[in-house]
Amino acid sequence: MGNGSSLKIKLLPFKPPPPEKDTLNPIQYATYKFSRKCEFSETHHMFITDKAQLQTLPPPHVPHTKKSEIFDLLMYKHIDERALKVPSDLLKGSMANLVSYLVETCTDDLGRIRAIYTWLTSQNLNQIKMPLPPIREGCVPYYLNRLKNKKGNYAQLLSLMCRHAKMSCVVLHGYLKGSTYAIGQSVKDNKDRLYGEWNAVLVDNVWRFVNCYWGACAVDGDENATTFSVDESFFLPDPEQLIYSHFPEESKWQLLETSLTLRQFERKAYLKERFFELEMRALSHQKCEIVTDTGEIEILFGLPQEKAHEFEFMCLLFSKSEEKWKHIKEKTCQHDFVYYPNDSSVAVRCRLPKIGVYKLEIVGKDSRKKEKGYDFDWVAIYKIQVNGIPEGNTSFPKCCSAGWGPGKALKESCLEASTDPNAIIFSEGGYVEVSFEKLKRAAAGLNISYKIVGLNKSLDDIPMEEEGVREDDEEYTIEVNAPPGEESALCIFALIDDPSYGTITKNICNYLVISSEVEEVDDSLFREIEEIRKQLEEALEEKKLEPLETAVDLVETKKYERYMPQEMRRAKDLIARLRKLQELLHAVMALEQPTIAEIRSFSNPLPEIHNVMKATLLLLGNYEDETKQWKNVQAIIGRTGKESLKRRINEFDINKLEIDIALGAKKMIGRTELADIKITSMGAATFFVWVMGLVEEMEIRYIDKLKTTVPRTRKKSTS
Repeated sequence: MGNGSSLKIKLLPFKPPPPEKDTLNPIQYATYKFSRKCEFSETHHMFITDKAQLQTLPPPHVPHTKKSEIFDLLMYKHIDERALKVPSDLLKGSMANLVSYLVETCTDDLGRIRAIYTWLTSQNLNQIKMPLPPIREGCVPYYLNRLKNKKGNYAQLLSLMCRHAKMSCVVLHGYLKGSTYAIGQSVKDNKDRLYGEWNAVLVDNVWRFVNCYWGACAVDGDENATTFSVDESFFLPDPEQLIYSHFPEESKWQLLETSLTLRQFERKAYLKERFFELEMRALSHQKCEIVTDTGEIEILFGLPQEKAHEFEFMCLLFSKSEEKWKHIKEKTCQHDFVYYPNDSSVAVRCRLPKIGVYKLEIVGKDSRKKEKGYDFDWVAIYKIQVNGIPEGNTSFPKCCSAGWGPGKALKESCLEASTDPNAIIFSEGGYVEVSFEKLKRAAAGLNISYKIVGLNKSLDDIPMEEEGVREDDEEYTIEVNAPPGEESALCIFALIDDPSYGTITKNICNYLVISSEVEEVDDSLFREIEEIRKQLEEALEEKKLEPLETAVDLVETKKYERYMPQEMRRAKDLIARLRKLQELLHAVMALEQPTIAEIRSFSNPLPEIHNVMKATLLLLGNYEDETKQWKNVQAIIGRTGKESLKRRINEFDINKLEIDIALGAKKMIGRTELADIKITSMGAATFFVWVMGLVEEMEIRYIDKLKTTVPRTRKKSTS
């Protein structure tokens, strides 16, 4: 959803300004000391050479919008095309001239950073021919040559290009879970090996992440094999995504509601770029190491409902032996079971054969993509510590090519499962009946057949059967008897006309059949529902946005809303309110320092302005005794560093606010209306909206105490 830059603009011939030598320091701001003259800002958590610049910069805070809400790739296609076709003479000239050309037609920050990102990440350093030395400092080849010879890095070059484009850009430093990272390893003990730099760019007054190095290449452990192509995963990724792989030394630059510690980052699930490409969500197992005493685990991921069955997933399982990973391959069974519990999730179930340490690599792809070189890529990697093996089976029957459950292959055969939409069939005594509805005439006469494959049985050794298969005008029905008390694979085949190979027998669907000899009451479902309810209730109690959204997502994906309707209503209502508070916080953080200075400059402000600022400071811990005099308010809002107003508001936690103080702030504001404040000061109006938003939230939370709570504006007496 581009703004002005999403419009098609007629491009005029570019006329570069006179040549100039590039004398700018490549770094504007950074989280490390980048020159002798720079100083650390306590409010913005970064080093800067001129602190006066901070007056127009918001401090780091949680973005109030997601990438998907502000960026649509198609809307910026014309900007990409222009960035990929830069005239050759500009590629030999100054970096300043190149940037001027890239951003010339862009009308907003998003368009400008997009043009720079596309150009920078598309440069194949292995193929670019560099001029003979000495290369003139400040020209484009000079910087690309420094990148190629590792004398500079992408983060610093992006900072320079943003500086030429008059965009604010911070170089962040910290630790990365990239090609040099081993699953589960200590980041603290490998800081040199895992060190990296990336950027935060101010886009329409909101800090957004960019990693041009990761956006340009994938090292795969071999620097000589580096390949260059534009990767969308590292253009403005949401903070909740980037924290899985990027840990900044300055915790505020995580841009999260609740910052992670280094230890929490180490333990966080190892989710890869493809995970986010496919818009997946981690609904279970939030840590990269899994411990099981039973030898069996199940990992659940959420998927976008409209695309779920277009995605394909596979697993690679490795056992650890003498500090090396050995790929486990079995001919007659498998230890992983990938299936779709419903139309908006995928589950990976594993049974591990022995006590020990394992590595599970989950790979996936979007089957609709046909671009050259596109194939399965890592989605997630887990380390599994097995302390006990399963009481029953230590593996699953071997699955045929279509994968578990009704999926793409069945749909391509113009069939739809009408009785068993999921991959697992529970059967008492082994009797199984499945039906497939015909969606088109082409589904007639498919000569449906099947195989029942038990554990440790080779698919090739099992004869094809047609007994029990019926076809009528509307559907196919298959009745079979699986071995009672065992697990087996029901592999279903159809006779298909293939354009390349003619008529072939194709696997279209596979079920895992779990049969029992006697009727048993399985209470595992009830236990799972109660565990998920507990997770939701804990998130409601915590009142933090991320755990709440995760818990609600899990309930919806499992389709358990009917078991906890009241909790879900409360959770969704709270999520909407917390998002509103985030928007109010962003409005305050986006205030420029001159706007706050204007409030402070009032020598004798209207009582309404004074009351709004008193209420603001009361919520932050400054009682009425301290703020009764306007000169005291002026002094407090003029403080800098850790005591600066915006920093205190950014660190404010509503969960620690007392209801009597919130009502005290409301009493201070009295009958003042927003319109009255706006006339005098838009800055004070922003604080008014923030205060009243917090008060409204507190009144909702403590509705039962409103009549009995006395508003408080002074410190509690200790006597």
